[in-house]
Parts: sequence; C-alpha cells; structure tokens
Amino acid sequence: MKVPSSLAIATALAASSVAELDAKFYGINYDFRTSQWGGCKSSHTIGDDFNILRRVTSSVRIYGTDDCAKRLIDAARNIGLNVWLGLWSEVNATFVRDGREQKVVDSFPSQYDALKKLVKETESFKNDNILGIQVSSEALYRYYVKGAGNTTGSGDRHGINTVLGHLKTVRSYLRDLNLTFPVVISDIMDMYTMFPELYDEVD
Repeated sequence: MKVPSSLAIATALAASSVAELDAKFYGINYDFRTSQWGGCKSSHTIGDDFNILRRVTSSVRIYGTDDCAKRLIDAARNIGLNVWLGLWSEVNATFVRDGREQKVVDSFPSQYDALKKLVKETESFKNDNILGIQVSSEALYRYYVKGAGNTTGSGDRHGINTVLGHLKTVRSYLRDLNLTFPVVISDIMDMYTMFPELYDEVD
C-alpha cells in the first residue's frame, strides 16, 4: 500500500480512531516520488507526510534507493520514524511473450551504487533507525512466474543465484561498516517454497 501525499489527509482522519484502539500499523509503504515516472518529493512534503503517518505507525518502507532516499532518512530520523530500505532489482533475461521479444535489465548495480553513496553521505544512516533492507521486491516472482523462468522452473538457477548474489554483496558491505540490521529478500511465499534455502540465507 503506497501512501502518496494526496492520501496523507485520509490517514490523518483515521489516526484518531486508531489511537482510541491503542493500535498502530506495523509499517506503511511510502512512495517518495512525485509520480510513477520519478522525481523526488521535497523535504518539506516528506516531513509533512511523516508528521501525519507517525500517528498511525512508527516505521515506513521504501522499495528503491536513489537520490531521494537521503532526504527521506533524514526526515524520518527528525520526526522519530524508522525506515525499512529497499534496493529494486531484477534478473537479467531475454524471453518471448505473445510473439514479442522481452528484455529485462537488472537495476541492482545502480541501486547498489546509490546505497553506498547514501551510507557515505547520510549521518542518519545508523543501526538505531534503519530497521533493515530488502535487496529485491518480488524479483524472483517476476522471473519465475511472469518471465523467462516460467518455462524452466526451479532447475533454472539463474534467478535465485542472481538474487542471492545481491543479498550477499549488500550484507558483506554493510557488515564491514558495522551496520548490523537485517538484509532480506522480499518475495511471495511460493518462491520460498520453490527455493527453501532462502530461509537460511536471509537474516
């Protein structure tokens, strides 16, 4: 559930009822883009959104890491919210769908570079306010159900090896910097059933 600024007021209206029940959401997915094509919300807009969201949750999650993430982390820390980070990734593949060739290009290299820049330039990037990081969001689903792996199945290790490689790369980098929050792979349960080693690999 993404919560753009236009819906923040609706969240505020629900906040009083939630408070009366003495219950909060565990977390809310937050989109820091101004549109689906990109662009960063201003620090002021993010701060306004977070001031409302903190009434109903103590944490927000984002799906990707780019130049917008720094202002989001800083705003969250200033307001007292924790952040679950995401690195958007895919599995490189070329396949045919409906008679047309489809090509999927992995965005992990650029996302990983953005993460390293974020860690270096953001003083708020600390163990006490970053809850964790997922190195993909349903990348396995998109490969094995919607993409090239749909016909090859679990015997095709390209997808799982790619995503596990991303996981290990990110975790090694963070641990070298004494950043100890969990590093995980976010995907549908069918993928964990298909590849049960995921349970042992993620934090």
